[in-house]
Amino acid sequence: MTAAATAAPPKPAKRSGLTPVMLNHAAWVTHDVEATANFYMHIMGMELASTVYDDKAPSTGDDFPYFHIFFRMQDGSTIAFFEAPGLPPRPEISHPAYEIFDHIAIRGVDRLGNGRVPAAVIMCTNRLSALDPAVRRRAADILAFARPDDMQRRAVLGPSLKELGFSPTQIDALVEATGARKTASYGFTFSDLTQRLLPAIVLDAYPAHAVNAARALDIAHNMTPTAPFLDSAS
Repeated sequence: MTAAATAAPPKPAKRSGLTPVMLNHAAWVTHDVEATANFYMHIMGMELASTVYDDKAPSTGDDFPYFHIFFRMQDGSTIAFFEAPGLPPRPEISHPAYEIFDHIAIRGVDRLGNGRVPAAVIMCTNRLSALDPAVRRRAADILAFARPDDMQRRAVLGPSLKELGFSPTQIDALVEATGARKTASYGFTFSDLTQRLLPAIVLDAYPAHAVNAARALDIAHNMTPTAPFLDSAS
């Protein structure tokens, strides 16, 4: 790398009325908002600041159903994530430097530094191949979180559906309908169940009808589970 030529420092730019006051938040796309929330709230200890969901993007009006979630740091600043059902994976990057240089830097956790206590570094990603191979080789463990099986889907759906008057047989039918299908080898994600299916069942009945098990089953059959995110290193 060549040294930059010595030059006089630039004159301070004249402040205009468009100069930002502060950063409100930075946002990224996630394909599993539940796993993202678990990491930032239960591992990082950040406060859930806000959630928003709608059928259209608020800034452009595009028909992109989404769930938007914000996490607050100690100084009040936030980071946020979008999950859009059915959103395909990002296109492949043209150079690995983009994955390395595009990042967010979060100031260290004071209580760990001041207390001089041991700390574990936990990385959460849906693109294992984006991590430096040297980092992966030094990992104490790599944990892969799969989609919910029958028992896990029943644990997620059962309590809410039972309160709505569903019988065990009707709950079992929905558990089966949200599993792998002939048209797809994968079933619903945790987020598909909690952020898409259950709200869709309630909204289908609101405001004029009671929730109906047959309609709920139709909704599940007609709903496409989020496609898996393919990663070359997984």
